[in-house]
Amino acid sequence: MAGPQGTELSYIGGGSFYARVKGSAAGMLPLGEVAAANIKISEDKRERRGHQSPGSGVINAIRRIQSVELSVKLGTFSADNIAKALFGSASVVTAGTGVTETVTGYEEALVPLGKTGITNLVVKDVTDTTTYVAGTDYDLVRSGLWVYAAGAITDASVLHLTYDHPAQNVVQALVNAGLEYEIFLDGFNEAQSAKAVGVNFHRVRFGPVADWGLINDDYADIDLNADVLEDSTIVTAGLSKYLKVSYV
Repeated sequence: MAGPQGTELSYIGGGSFYARVKGSAAGMLPLGEVAAANIKISEDKRERRGHQSPGSGVINAIRRIQSVELSVKLGTFSADNIAKALFGSASVVTAGTGVTETVTGYEEALVPLGKTGITNLVVKDVTDTTTYVAGTDYDLVRSGLWVYAAGAITDASVLHLTYDHPAQNVVQALVNAGLEYEIFLDGFNEAQSAKAVGVNFHRVRFGPVADWGLINDDYADIDLNADVLEDSTIVTAGLSKYLKVSYV
């Protein structure tokens, strides 16, 4: 029973977000760590001021919903999350053994390679008769080849490479328009003994990330803003076309 001051219902939220492309025949996949999430509703307010007496104030007002936005701070740098942030596509490249690649090597310069995490690198000349020596003619860095001027590789030489590489994620940026998603928060209210909170966002379209620090002194986040759009397929009276909140 509530007392004279009402029931105490404080809120400290947490939980896990899940998403899938709107209308797809697929399960909802986790977004991973979400450090913060906020709903923002903007309005278009129109006021009618009175003019029939001095100092008249507002005699009528209407408030129309202008937009509903969802902002999320993603701490999980999965390929899918990066693809959302960059309007991109995510794919997985399987591990490769004995992969070949042809590059042009320049003295005292880095040659970016087609794969990352490379091991067992062999570097030969264009005729495949000379095998160059790591640490003397070149060095393998994380994702590229550094050519030494003092080594046997002459400037602008065509090099034949053979190497192994692990499986890796690849994101091609800015190849997709913003896709629409269904989003679900499987949440809890820590201020109420972690009771369950569920939030359905019926139709969501993310914007691209505005600022993503590639080099940081602290943990990076992907800050994304999304429009929560009206879902015209929901036609039952009394049901929201935007989002639904359920809690215990």
